[in-house]
Amino acid sequence: MLSGSLPRCWKGLQALEALGLENNQLEGHIPTSMCSLQQLSVLVLRGNNFRGILPKCLANMSLDVLDVGHNKIAGAIPSWIAQIPFLSVLSLESNALNGEIPIGICQFCCLQILNLADNGLSGTIPPCLDNITALTSPNYHGNWDSYFGTEVNTKSLTQLYTSTARYLHSIDLSNNKFVGELPRGLTRLYKLQNLNLSRNNFSGRIPSEIADLWNLESLDLSLNRFSGFTAGFLGFCGSLLFKRSWRQSFFLWLDRIIDPLLVMMEANLVRLQRAFKQHDQNTIW
Repeated sequence: MLSGSLPRCWKGLQALEALGLENNQLEGHIPTSMCSLQQLSVLVLRGNNFRGILPKCLANMSLDVLDVGHNKIAGAIPSWIAQIPFLSVLSLESNALNGEIPIGICQFCCLQILNLADNGLSGTIPPCLDNITALTSPNYHGNWDSYFGTEVNTKSLTQLYTSTARYLHSIDLSNNKFVGELPRGLTRLYKLQNLNLSRNNFSGRIPSEIADLWNLESLDLSLNRFSGFTAGFLGFCGSLLFKRSWRQSFFLWLDRIIDPLLVMMEANLVRLQRAFKQHDQNTIW
């Protein structure tokens, strides 16, 4: 297992196309000298202890995959990240990021996998996500290689996608501090297969148009503040339950909310029994 900080002598590796240093004990800042790797298309640094902010010079690279999940990267998601023209995978999960999702993220044409889970991000979801061609157009087909695989949280499991990653379309914004209603543009991402918005502070009604996401295999909206459960959620369950994968996600979601409800009911029942017992004792005396 590698440890220490990264060297700064990258200029002699100009032909390097993919670099994977995942799951080590590397630390310190990501050196700007890495940006001299102009042929690099895949940069995977997840599972280390890198800190600080992302170097701005990454915007000058032609990356398909940028994965720095599970580190200690801090600050806001930089607006310049939208300048990486053909980015297909952006994974920044489990860092110390804050602030809002930059509106420029809607400029991505090729983004298929967006993972911002487990940070301190806030604000609302940009309303223009349906501008991302890779998530909306049936005629778009990714032509990139993840080399080292891409981790995606789906169906309550973390799975590593390797050669099949280019066929996956996923958005994970779970465990942050996002607020507001779900934008209509989100319901037009017809190629989405995985959507995880759990453990946030989203509110309002769940749009019935979410049933139009026919490719969706995993949906998690749990632990938010949605209102109008019957009208907003059950309103599209008729369409949802026709699809086997959606039925599975739906009942997994029900399991998540029913267990805490049963615990709450049992606790209240115990309190009620104690109250009746105390009342009977007082009556006898």
